[in-house]
Amino acid sequence: STGIHLKMNNQELAISKCEKTNELLVKAENTDFSHEFLNTCLATFNECVALDPNLVDAHLGKAYVYGLLGRFEEGSISLNTAKALAPNDQRVTTMLNQINELKEEGDDEDINIDDDSDESEENVPQVPNEVLSKFFQGAQELTPKFNSALEQAFERFDVDKDGCLSKKELNDFHMVVNGTPISDHSIKFLFSNFETNTSGLTLPGFKSFYTVQTLSDPAETKKDLAALGFHDF
Repeated sequence: STGIHLKMNNQELAISKCEKTNELLVKAENTDFSHEFLNTCLATFNECVALDPNLVDAHLGKAYVYGLLGRFEEGSISLNTAKALAPNDQRVTTMLNQINELKEEGDDEDINIDDDSDESEENVPQVPNEVLSKFFQGAQELTPKFNSALEQAFERFDVDKDGCLSKKELNDFHMVVNGTPISDHSIKFLFSNFETNTSGLTLPGFKSFYTVQTLSDPAETKKDLAALGFHDF
């Protein structure tokens, strides 16, 4: 029964995270999506899929963000996975038609829509294990080296030493790793999806964000670490 209860919790958590991410995307529709914001959304949808591989909305969310990023081939894979899970879902059909239109317009000649309904999420390009092994030992346990780097980075920007990163401290961090101020959308996303207290993002929340980002885009994490002075990843 414990296993069933845990599975239900994972499903509920995946649904909650997916709904919050979709809400943020809807609110941001009339603004310019930043690359960082989209990658953060993508990382969360990937986390939702890991929690519940059968959550159609998470696969649709991935496809939508891939489309905004111009990564149409990966978007088509996510849509075919959603199609296999829910062949009668009109949203899947609509999004597949949209990608087909982009293909016909020649925006991406490499798009490949497979009409077979047995496409699997296993076909999504995976990050090589040798890359992830620099950051993780086991499933999602941080290596001592990666864990130490994140703790040092957190401590460096937690200027008032209250155990969390406030909006100002997160902005200072963002300026160092990305060279630009952090957007309000990114702040809302971090505070909605990762552990916070009344003052800001906690250390566990900071580590959780980097766990999700690294599983999705280790090159982005490597870039961030290099900007912080950690060059041996």
